[in-house]
Amino acid sequence: MNLPQKYVTKSTGVALSLFLVFFLFVFNASAGYEIDQTFYNSNFTLNLNKDGSYHTTDSTLVSSNNGNWNRSKKQLTFTYATSDSTTQSKSFLITYSTKNRISLKSDKKLFTFKTKTPEQHSIFVSIGRGALGIIFLIFIGWLLSADRKNINWSGH
Repeated sequence: MNLPQKYVTKSTGVALSLFLVFFLFVFNASAGYEIDQTFYNSNFTLNLNKDGSYHTTDSTLVSSNNGNWNRSKKQLTFTYATSDSTTQSKSFLITYSTKNRISLKSDKKLFTFKTKTPEQHSIFVSIGRGALGIIFLIFIGWLLSADRKNINWSGH
């Protein structure tokens, strides 16, 4: 491997690392919702508390109004005691999750709960995210360019 090939390989690794950091920063896909909040769905409520307990008024979601909850990656599991003192659990796939909304799917049923706080979407955040994406793509193009000195930045 000659020197230019090593340089391009190293630049590609750096570019991919920077892209991963950028992707995780801008398009963060983490949990998003705050614990110890009340979510609403029509006339029903769902409280997910910091101590791992839950309370819901939606009997179609789980059989028991009270119990414990646990989240692992994209799954939310409710564990509760039944009337005959046995423990049961019901798991849901988390299809969407933000600070103000959570959507759960189980057996072709979709449950969406929202907070009473409206979701805040700032136009400046959207424009800034788009501008940052364009700048990042230009940076990757520059980083992977074989002849950086001859890039015509003015467009003339």
